[in-house]
Amino acid sequence: MPWVRLVHGGAGVGSFAVLDLVGHNQQLAQPAPFAGLASEWLDRVEAERTG
Repeated sequence: MPWVRLVHGGAGVGSFAVLDLVGHNQQLAQPAPFAGLASEWLDRVEAERTG
């Protein structure tokens, strides 16, 4: 499973989340949870980049 490598390897900023009752357009079906997860991930990426 490719996501296993993302979560457990490399830079340590990968994550995996499951949004219930959502298809391929998470940002449209459930915008608030998607935005929260994306924002949290971007914060972690930025923290990793700036050290």
